[in-house]
Amino acid sequence: MIQTSDDPEIVTALQTHAAEVSDMADRGMQAVHEMMMERAGTSPKH
Repeated sequence: MIQTSDDPEIVTALQTHAAEVSDMADRGMQAVHEMMMERAGTSPKH
């Protein structure tokens, strides 16, 4: 899939989303749980 935009904010959002999807594909549900915890502000940082 190719997604493009001339809007820098949209480009950043697309890149962030692509990185999250790639991480989920690589690491499965563990990555999903970590992203959810991070967004909720409860991610334990080591």
